[in-house]
Amino acid sequence: MLILLENALILVSVVADPSLHKPMYFFLINLSARDILFTTTTIPRMLSLFLLGDHNLSFPACFLQMYLFHSFSCSEAFILVVMACDR
Repeated sequence: MLILLENALILVSVVADPSLHKPMYFFLINLSARDILFTTTTIPRMLSLFLLGDHNLSFPACFLQMYLFHSFSCSEAFILVVMACDR
């Protein structure tokens, strides 16, 4: 919940303040959105496994979770590379 709250706060503050409409803050918004998506890909299923004791994970669900996890992590790395080149 803390990760979602902090990233939502970053999103709202950058969108609300017109002085922050610069390329670096555009990349920061993208990183915050990717972090929210990255977190919501794995954490709910992990909590379900730990708290409910549900130890069954179907192959399509596992494949989808792995695909989303890797695609969000690769896109996050790409955004960090673009941010480094921007500076």
